Amino acid sequence: GGNRGGKIGPPAAFQVGEGHPRRKDLLDYLEVKRKWESKRTDPSGNEPLLSFKPPPEGGERPSEGNGGRGPGYTWTQTPSEVVITIQVTPEHTKKDVSCALHPEHVTVEVGAKGGMKRALTVLGNVRLWARIKAEESFWMLSGGDTLTVTLTKLETKWWRCVTDVEGHAKIDSTLCRGPDLLSEYEGDAEKEMRQFFSKQLARPM
Repeated sequence: GGNRGGKIGPPAAFQVGEGHPRRKDLLDYLEVKRKWESKRTDPSGNEPLLSFKPPPEGGERPSEGNGGRGPGYTWTQTPSEVVITIQVTPEHTKKDVSCALHPEHVTVEVGAKGGMKRALTVLGNVRLWARIKAEESFWMLSGGDTLTVTLTKLETKWWRCVTDVEGHAKIDSTLCRGPDLLSEYEGDAEKEMRQFFSKQLARPM
């Protein structure tokens, strides 16, 4: 018992030494503690108490849909899926589309029709940026001139591109915006750490 005098400390699980797999969590906590104590002594300081913003990766800025462009297609994403959009012609039917979706590779081909003078291989058995749930992925023709391919991600995370093949530009996925990813795919240890920080940072100064 007794009054802790407003001091904060990590949960017992985070008392770790050099070489421990949780060492980074402890160091992150110590950095937050340093900022917390600094703010208590200097309330005017503007250094943020807690920042989960990762360092920039480089690459293009994501589109409004958290995606980008590739040769013959555009793409958007949420934490759980990628949607590839390909412009075709109103004359195209399902018979003109060849689409093979596998856990690590994808092929999308569109036959010549309407204003298209030759068949178009948009993605030719390319390796995807990350694995997908092929059985939950699908394609469809919609709006008369749009082919969409929806890929369901195996892991909930942002992708930098559809494929790492040369000519397919990468985005800086640290700039993607959407649901709080941590609440969707972080492990129990990270959730515990975040909850601990949230409670401490909500306390009055």
